[in-house]
Amino acid sequence: MAGQAAVLGAQTAWRYKRPLMVAAGALALLATLPVLAVIAAIGGAAGDYRPSPTAVADIPADYLPLYQRAAGQLGIDWAVLAAVGKVECDHGRNRDPGCLPFTANSAGAVGPMQFLPPTWANGHHIGETRIAIPPVADGQGYATDGDGDGVADIWNPADAMAGAARMLVANGAPRDYRRALFAYNHASWYVDMVLAKAQEYRGAWAGIGGDAGSVVDWTRGYLGSPYVWGGNHGVSLAAMRAGRPTLQAGLDGRLGYFDCSSLVSWAYANGAGLYIGDVTDEQWAYGATAVGAHRGTVVPAGGLRPGDLVFFHGFDHVGLYLGNDLFVHAPHTGDDVKVSQFSTYGGFEGWVRYDQVAGSGA
Repeated sequence: MAGQAAVLGAQTAWRYKRPLMVAAGALALLATLPVLAVIAAIGGAAGDYRPSPTAVADIPADYLPLYQRAAGQLGIDWAVLAAVGKVECDHGRNRDPGCLPFTANSAGAVGPMQFLPPTWANGHHIGETRIAIPPVADGQGYATDGDGDGVADIWNPADAMAGAARMLVANGAPRDYRRALFAYNHASWYVDMVLAKAQEYRGAWAGIGGDAGSVVDWTRGYLGSPYVWGGNHGVSLAAMRAGRPTLQAGLDGRLGYFDCSSLVSWAYANGAGLYIGDVTDEQWAYGATAVGAHRGTVVPAGGLRPGDLVFFHGFDHVGLYLGNDLFVHAPHTGDDVKVSQFSTYGGFEGWVRYDQVAGSGA
């Protein structure tokens, strides 16, 4: 590491904030993004999604298990972590300054996950300037010994990925990936780019098959889209299955698609071919009358299952249970379609299950 020390030792101060710069390959990816970024990430354990064919083709065989291990140890989505590695240094293949060992870019970012050395060594708080030279001891800042060799090396892929996972968790992942990624690089386009690439990297849900998997999968394209009160309501089952929701303006002026009940209605229509009601009170009532439906006001003895509707706050709010103590929902004006932790959300009122989706029996 003598070359690394020579390059980094000449630098005396580093700002926490990363530059709003991107390599040519990343610019090409940015150009493909839609004006409204509606793709975000489902949180939870690293095993939630299998790698897609795109992920297998694009991520080097020695990098993919490192992303999965680092993410799995902290309970975050491996696809988001891998997407950070893609955008930053193309999984170690980028030869630009900062990615090419042992150089630094114009802002001082180094290594496959593009850490600033003081962020790696000490952590950071907005506005602070710190001085540090890596490698440093495991546990300082975000420095992490990902491969167990006793050194937390900013240039080592396993260490850098583990440190990046640690930084994402410290800044809000898995509950709020947009916030966590914005802390990683203070640019909305960067957040959108990473989340779009993560979406490409996710394959089928591991452990969720049949119609439950289809219902859950359908919501993925709308994660991160702004909440729209009354958005895409009053649509028949046939129309939901034949078309796509229309982009509409929310009460906060942002463009999106759904409120809580329309999100789950469209997901069931497209993922399972079922009409479950248009608004929350209808959806709760259908749980008592629809063919194959069951409902209850306490969590069933066998636990909730992926695809179950979960109701909150006087049955005014509904979401889709994903498994692993997570559910997807459209919370309220000013928020986005996202994944939250079921056990800590509060205000649970009841659940509805359809045998056609979750399997027979309550």
